[in-house]
Amino acid sequence: MTTTLDLGLLRFVFCGSYDASTIYETNNIVRYGGNVYAYVSPIKNSGVVPTDTTYWQEILEGYNYRGVYAASISYLTGDVVTYGGSSYLATAANINKVPTDTSTWVILNVGIRPMGDWAVSTQYLPNDIVIRGNNSYIALAAHISANFTTELVANKWKKFNGGVRWAGDWVTSTNYIAGDILRYSGSSYIANADFTAGSTFSSDLAAGKVSLLASGTANRYFFLNFR
Repeated sequence: MTTTLDLGLLRFVFCGSYDASTIYETNNIVRYGGNVYAYVSPIKNSGVVPTDTTYWQEILEGYNYRGVYAASISYLTGDVVTYGGSSYLATAANINKVPTDTSTWVILNVGIRPMGDWAVSTQYLPNDIVIRGNNSYIALAAHISANFTTELVANKWKKFNGGVRWAGDWVTSTNYIAGDILRYSGSSYIANADFTAGSTFSSDLAAGKVSLLASGTANRYFFLNFR
């Protein structure tokens, strides 16, 4: 009578990236996301994800950079993505879970992403930086822009840095932004809110759209005669 004893694998065998259709046995090694796992169960099986500690043991923890986050991609534990100006690490397999969802992601590195002038119908992400008039603002939440003033009130933006923007001479039908500095008849004024210049400067002043900043004269050039 002949008896056959199956001792299984006597050494680790690297099997590449995990494949749900593959039958694994003791000491098989796979890569899953950014981590490496060893199959530790004496029972051969397939379709058991490496995060199941009944069958697998993590032997090496690492990162697998996947580029810019996309909702259509399936991410695995250990995957790293960039989202806005920051990078995030997947703590669980997921799809269509934005990196700010703390149930499946943790932040690895906080950064900012300069986006230039604020523009309508633009997808902004947390920590995006935009320029709006004389100030710069940082995005507090992901959103598609529509109306900056409304978004600011809704706490989608926060002032990041202040400054001034010289808008030149007041001109009718021109769009001005709160904080703009403009000139009219030799004096300088500051815009109190976003507005489109009316038909006359006096009407804008009377409506409180601008306030006097410094009085001046309409004459731009002075000729001094020294004898």
